[in-house]
This record gives sequence, C-alpha cells and structure tokens, in this order.
Amino acid sequence: MEQFIIPAVIGLVGVVAGALITNWFQHKKVKSDIELNDAEINEKIRVTCVGLIEPLSKKIAALEVELQDWKDCADARAEQLRKVNIIPVPFKSSKKSKGIDA
Repeated sequence: MEQFIIPAVIGLVGVVAGALITNWFQHKKVKSDIELNDAEINEKIRVTCVGLIEPLSKKIAALEVELQDWKDCADARAEQLRKVNIIPVPFKSSKKSKGIDA
C-alpha cells in the first residue's frame, strides 16, 4: 500500500501546482483584458467629450464676437446721446450673468 501513496501524493502535488499555475495565468489574462476594456471605454468617452466640446467652443467664440459687436454698438449710441447732452442710462448686469468670469 505504501508503494502507491508516494506516487499518489506526488501526482496530487503536481495536479495542484498545475492548477495554481493555470489559475495564475488565467488571472493575468483576465486582468489584462479588463484593463484593455477600461482603456477602450476611456478612449470612447474622451472622443465623445471632445466631440461635444468642440462645437460648443466654436459657438462660444462666435457669441463672444457678437457680444463685442453689441458692446461697440451700445458705446456708439451712448456717445451719440452724449453729443446731444443726453446722459445714457448706465448698464446693469442681469442676475444670470453675475458670477461668470469672462
């Protein structure tokens, strides 16, 4: 009976070691797959955000140009009023635009 115990123990140790090594390799593979998926998701989010931000940036730039045109027009009108001795009403900012840094 003893002659079968030693090979059985050696076989069991080999099977357990093989299972542990296989598990370790599978864990590394799954972990790298998860990291790759996370990287792909992050890239998709980045591309989407850039795609949303770019048109908004263009719109903001256009609105800033238009706002400057309105300010120039208002200054010209105020100057016309001053030339005929009329004091223009000072501009008061609305509550919506307060606290926004320009």
